[in-house]
Amino acid sequence: MSIKNKSYSFSSRCRNRRTQEEFAVKIVSQRQEVDTQNEIELLRLCQGHANIVKLHEVFTDELHTYIIMELLTGGELFYRIRTQASFSEKEASQLMKKLVSAVNFMHSNDLCHRDLKPEVRETSFLLIENSFFF
Repeated sequence: MSIKNKSYSFSSRCRNRRTQEEFAVKIVSQRQEVDTQNEIELLRLCQGHANIVKLHEVFTDELHTYIIMELLTGGELFYRIRTQASFSEKEASQLMKKLVSAVNFMHSNDLCHRDLKPEVRETSFLLIENSFFF
Protein backbone atom coordinates (compact mmCIF):
# COMPACT_ATOMS: atom_id res chain seq x y z
CA MET A 1 0.00 0.00 0.00
CA SER A 2 1.55 3.27 -1.09
CA ILE A 3 1.54 6.18 1.34
CA LYS A 4 2.99 8.71 -1.10
CA ASN A 5 4.20 8.47 -4.67
CA LYS A 6 6.58 10.80 -6.56
CA SER A 7 8.55 10.37 -9.76
CA TYR A 8 11.84 9.39 -8.09
CA SER A 9 10.54 8.10 -4.80
CA PHE A 10 7.56 6.59 -3.05
CA SER A 11 6.69 5.76 0.53
CA SER A 12 5.02 2.66 1.86
CA ARG A 13 4.48 0.66 5.02
CA CYS A 14 6.98 -2.03 5.87
CA ARG A 15 7.36 -4.56 8.66
CA ASN A 16 10.40 -5.88 10.49
CA ARG A 17 10.28 -9.62 9.83
CA ARG A 18 11.82 -10.48 13.18
CA THR A 19 9.80 -8.18 15.49
CA GLN A 20 6.71 -7.58 13.28
CA GLU A 21 6.97 -3.86 14.12
CA GLU A 22 5.62 -1.59 11.37
CA PHE A 23 7.56 1.31 9.88
CA ALA A 24 7.36 3.68 6.94
CA VAL A 25 9.91 3.23 4.18
CA LYS A 26 10.77 5.88 1.65
CA ILE A 27 12.27 4.26 -1.44
CA VAL A 28 14.34 6.67 -3.51
CA SER A 29 15.91 6.09 -6.90
CA GLN A 30 19.71 6.29 -6.98
CA ARG A 31 19.19 9.00 -9.64
CA GLN A 32 18.39 11.29 -6.70
CA GLU A 33 21.41 10.23 -4.62
CA VAL A 34 22.72 13.73 -3.75
CA ASP A 35 19.31 14.95 -2.61
CA THR A 36 18.72 11.69 -0.75
CA GLN A 37 21.97 11.93 1.18
CA ASN A 38 21.11 15.54 2.14
CA GLU A 39 17.67 14.44 3.33
CA ILE A 40 19.14 11.61 5.40
CA GLU A 41 21.70 13.93 6.98
CA LEU A 42 19.00 16.46 7.87
CA LEU A 43 16.83 13.72 9.39
CA ARG A 44 19.80 12.56 11.47
CA LEU A 45 20.45 16.10 12.69
CA CYS A 46 16.79 16.45 13.74
CA GLN A 47 16.65 13.30 15.85
CA GLY A 48 15.89 13.60 19.53
CA HIS A 49 12.66 15.62 19.58
CA ALA A 50 9.30 14.06 20.42
CA ASN A 51 7.53 15.77 17.49
CA ILE A 52 10.01 15.05 14.71
CA VAL A 53 9.71 11.74 12.88
CA LYS A 54 12.26 9.17 14.00
CA LEU A 55 14.77 7.80 11.51
CA HIS A 56 15.45 4.11 12.20
CA GLU A 57 17.73 2.82 9.45
CA VAL A 58 18.98 3.45 5.93
CA PHE A 59 19.75 0.72 3.39
CA THR A 60 20.99 0.96 -0.19
CA ASP A 61 21.26 -1.37 -3.14
CA GLU A 62 22.28 -0.81 -6.77
CA LEU A 63 19.04 0.97 -7.68
CA HIS A 64 17.51 2.48 -4.53
CA THR A 65 18.01 3.97 -1.09
CA TYR A 66 15.57 2.78 1.58
CA ILE A 67 14.92 5.25 4.41
CA ILE A 68 13.19 3.46 7.30
CA MET A 69 11.25 5.82 9.57
CA GLU A 70 8.65 5.76 12.29
CA LEU A 71 5.20 4.99 10.87
CA LEU A 72 2.84 7.92 11.38
CA THR A 73 -0.75 6.72 11.05
CA GLY A 74 -2.91 9.69 11.98
CA GLY A 75 -3.17 11.28 8.53
CA GLU A 76 -2.62 14.86 7.39
CA LEU A 77 -2.93 17.79 9.76
CA PHE A 78 -4.58 19.80 6.97
CA TYR A 79 -7.28 17.14 6.52
CA ARG A 80 -7.91 17.02 10.27
CA ILE A 81 -8.31 20.80 10.44
CA ARG A 82 -10.68 20.88 7.44
CA THR A 83 -12.87 17.96 8.46
CA GLN A 84 -13.08 18.42 12.20
CA ALA A 85 -16.43 20.02 13.15
CA SER A 86 -14.70 22.41 15.54
CA PHE A 87 -11.13 23.12 16.48
CA SER A 88 -11.01 24.52 19.99
CA GLU A 89 -8.58 27.14 21.17
CA LYS A 90 -7.12 24.55 23.55
CA GLU A 91 -6.49 22.07 20.70
CA ALA A 92 -5.00 24.80 18.52
CA SER A 93 -2.72 26.01 21.30
CA GLN A 94 -1.52 22.46 22.04
CA LEU A 95 -0.75 21.95 18.36
CA MET A 96 1.06 25.29 18.10
CA LYS A 97 3.10 24.49 21.22
CA LYS A 98 4.32 21.26 19.62
CA LEU A 99 5.03 23.02 16.33
CA VAL A 100 6.99 25.85 17.94
CA SER A 101 8.89 23.36 20.11
CA ALA A 102 9.93 21.29 17.07
CA VAL A 103 10.93 24.37 15.06
CA ASN A 104 12.86 25.74 18.04
CA PHE A 105 14.69 22.41 18.33
CA MET A 106 15.65 22.63 14.66
CA HIS A 107 16.78 26.25 15.02
CA SER A 108 18.88 25.35 18.07
CA ASN A 109 20.68 22.88 15.77
CA ASP A 110 21.18 25.61 13.11
CA LEU A 111 18.52 24.10 10.84
CA CYS A 112 15.69 25.94 9.12
CA HIS A 113 12.58 24.09 7.90
CA ARG A 114 11.69 26.48 5.00
CA ASP A 115 8.48 24.64 4.03
CA LEU A 116 6.00 24.66 6.92
CA LYS A 117 2.48 23.79 5.80
CA PRO A 118 -0.21 21.40 6.98
CA GLU A 119 -0.48 19.39 3.72
CA VAL A 120 1.57 16.24 3.24
CA ARG A 121 4.48 16.92 0.94
CA GLU A 122 8.19 16.19 1.21
CA THR A 123 8.47 18.08 4.51
CA SER A 124 5.25 18.76 6.34
CA PHE A 125 3.01 17.63 9.16
CA LEU A 126 1.55 14.20 9.82
CA LEU A 127 -0.49 13.02 12.73
CA ILE A 128 0.27 9.92 14.73
CA GLU A 129 -2.96 9.07 16.48
CA ASN A 130 -3.75 12.38 18.22
CA SER A 131 -0.24 13.87 18.20
CA PHE A 132 1.52 15.66 15.40
CA PHE A 133 4.93 15.23 13.78
CA PHE A 134 7.07 16.70 11.03
